[in-house]
Amino acid sequence: MYARCEPSGNRERDVSRVEVGEQAVPQKFYLGDVVQMRKAHPCGSDQWEVMRTGMDFRIRCLGCGRVVMLPRRRFERQVKAIVKRVIEDEGAS
Repeated sequence: MYARCEPSGNRERDVSRVEVGEQAVPQKFYLGDVVQMRKAHPCGSDQWEVMRTGMDFRIRCLGCGRVVMLPRRRFERQVKAIVKRVIEDEGAS
């Protein structure tokens, strides 16, 4: 009934995943990390602080202080970059 659209090979890779060999591993987020989201909040800020991790993420807008909860999958897709990391990853020098 509906035509299925296959993704083309020219699209950008998901920034929330890091390629390890042939397997994609989700990126780790820690409490206190500041992340930049793909879309700006209505207040104009696109930076958020991670307040809770797990199956759901609670994030706070650094522009107006609004607190939002997102499912992990949606959060990982919407993250554009990690602006400030609270805990340095092991092996990073």
